[in-house]
Order: sequence, then C-alpha cells, then structure tokens
Amino acid sequence: MLLKAAKDLNIDLCNSVLIGDSWRDIQAADAAGLKQSIFLSKEVVTPEQA
Repeated sequence: MLLKAAKDLNIDLCNSVLIGDSWRDIQAADAAGLKQSIFLSKEVVTPEQA
C-alpha cells in the first residue's frame, strides 16, 4: 500500500517519515524503504516489534 501510494502520488519514500500506532506500521515502513519511522503506542511491545 505504501509503495502504491508513493508511485501514485510521486512521493520520495527515502525522504519520508511514517508515524504509526502499530508495530506492523513500522514493519511496513521498513519494507517500503523508509529510513525514518515513529512508533506511538500505549501498548507494551518487545524490542523486536519496535
């Protein structure tokens, strides 16, 4: 979904930041090649998830 949005909207993912509320958001950011992501959550997560 991130890659399609980047292509459709001409977004440079290497110079983008994703803010997510789920560790899955951060995994998606990593998979899409984003160099920066911010994780905000009230839940406890393991270091591997963050």
